[in-house]
Amino acid sequence: MKTPILAATAALLVAAAFAAAALAYVDCADAPALCAQEGVFSLPVLRFYVHGQLALEYARSFSLQQVLGDIEQVLALAADG
Repeated sequence: MKTPILAATAALLVAAAFAAAALAYVDCADAPALCAQEGVFSLPVLRFYVHGQLALEYARSFSLQQVLGDIEQVLALAADG
C-alpha cells in the first residue's frame, strides 16, 4: 500500500515549505466513521484549512507541487486579509 508513503512524502514537503502548518493523517480503514462524517468516500483526499476554514481540497489525483503552490497562494491571501 503506497498511501502511507504518499502521506509521509507530503508531510515532509509541507513541513519543509510551511513550518507552521500542522498535519494530520487519517486512515479510513481504521476510522471509517470519521471519514464518513467528513464526507470522504474516495481516496486519497487532501484538505487544507486556514483558521479552521476549509481553504483547499483535492481528491483522487493531484500533484504535490500543485498543492504546495496553491497553499502558498492561500497563505499569502490569508496574510493580506
